[in-house]
Amino acid sequence: IRNQTKTSSLIIVPFSQIQSKNTSNDILDTIWTQIQSKLSSIHLANDSSQQLVQSLQRNDGAVGSALSLAETWSLARSWITARQVIPQTVPQLQRVLTALQTAAIVGADVSRTGTQLKLLLELEGGERALFKPQRYSRDHVIPGMDANKPTLAQQFSCLGVYSGFDRHNGEIIAFHLARLLDFRVVPIVVARRLDVAQLKAIASAALSATFSPNGTCFYGECHYCSPFATVCADSDGRVEGSLHLLLPSKYKLQRVRNPWQRTYRAGVRATWETQSDYCFAVAQRLPLRPRLLDIVDASVFDFLISNADRHHFEAFKDVPNSALLLIDNGKSFGDPDARELSILAPLYQCCVMRNASFARLRQLHALPVSSALHALLASEPSWPLLTPRHLAAIDTRVHILLALLEVCFETKGKQNVLK
Repeated sequence: IRNQTKTSSLIIVPFSQIQSKNTSNDILDTIWTQIQSKLSSIHLANDSSQQLVQSLQRNDGAVGSALSLAETWSLARSWITARQVIPQTVPQLQRVLTALQTAAIVGADVSRTGTQLKLLLELEGGERALFKPQRYSRDHVIPGMDANKPTLAQQFSCLGVYSGFDRHNGEIIAFHLARLLDFRVVPIVVARRLDVAQLKAIASAALSATFSPNGTCFYGECHYCSPFATVCADSDGRVEGSLHLLLPSKYKLQRVRNPWQRTYRAGVRATWETQSDYCFAVAQRLPLRPRLLDIVDASVFDFLISNADRHHFEAFKDVPNSALLLIDNGKSFGDPDARELSILAPLYQCCVMRNASFARLRQLHALPVSSALHALLASEPSWPLLTPRHLAAIDTRVHILLALLEVCFETKGKQNVLK
C-alpha cells in the first residue's frame, strides 16, 4: 500500500489521507460519512454468539463449596495478575458478587481520592470497598454538547459527554460489559443499597461531620463535595449506589496519561485533534503490544459506554506489560443519543485492533449486546440499571464500530488492521 509508514509492526496511514485535513469537527464529519457508507454492509455473524452469554451465566451460577467471607475476599485477590483483574473463566464470581452485596459493613469513612463523593467502607471479613452513591434517576439525561454551537454555559461548565456527577449505574454496567468484551481489566462492582441511619452509626468523625442535623443526608469530603450537593435517603431510609471491590494494597498503581487526553478547555484542541500523523508519533514511543492495542481496546469500551473522560489509565507499578486498568467509569451513559466519535480517535487514527476484540464485537452485534446484558443482570434487585434507550444505544454503537472497522479494512487491508 502506497504512502504508508511501518513501525513496530503497525502500518500507519496518516488519517489526512482518508479524512479532511481541516478542523476536528470537519474530520469527525468525514469519518461519520464514511461510517454511514458501511453501515448497511454489516451483517450478523453466523457463529455461536449465544454460547458466550450461556458460558458467563454458567460461571455466575456456579458456587462450589462453602467459603467464609475472609476466604471469599482472598479468592478474589488470587485472580489478579499483570493482565487481568478477573480470569476469563471464573466459576466463583457470583460468590464474590453476593458477598459484596450482603457482607456486613463495620466501618464507613470519607474517601478523599478523586473529585466526587465516595465512601470508603470496611466490610466484614477484612475487606474494603468504595461506595459511589446514586445521583440521578435512571431516565435522567445529561445532554451532549453541540460542538459546533456550544452555549456559553456549556463552554464554561464543560457540559457534554464528560460532565455531571458520576453515574453509579454506569459503573455496574461497565463491569459486566467488560466481561462480555473479554476486557478483564475493570474491578468488580455491584449495586448495593445502604441504610443511611446504620451508615451514620458506624461513620468516622470526618464522615459524621458532613451529615445533616436530621441524619438523613450527607456530602462527604472531595473536591466538589459541599453542603449544597448532598446525597439523601429515599423513602425507605436507604441510598442506592455502586460498591467497588478495592484492589489489594500490595498492588501499587501508577497513573498513565492517555495520549488521546482532552484539554478540557473550551475552544482549545489537543494535538491529536489537529495533527494528521498523531498515531505515528504515539507508535514511535509506545509498543504496539500490549500498550497501543490496550489503548484501542479502551477507546472501544469507552465509546460503547459513552465515556469521554478517560484522561488517564491506571497500571500496576513495576509490573512489566501491565494491563491498563479501567477503574473509573462513572462518566458514562449520560445521553443515549450521544455519538461521540472523538472517543474512537485511537482506532480511526491508527486503524489497528486485536483480532480477538474484533471477533467479540461481531459476537455482541449478533446477540445483540443489550440482550446479553439483560440476560446477565435481569435477576439483580436493582435491574433495570439502564433505560431501553440506553440499551439500544449500545447496540447502535457496536454497529458503528464494525462499520468504522470496515473503513479501516478498505483503507489498509484487513490483514494489516487485525493483530
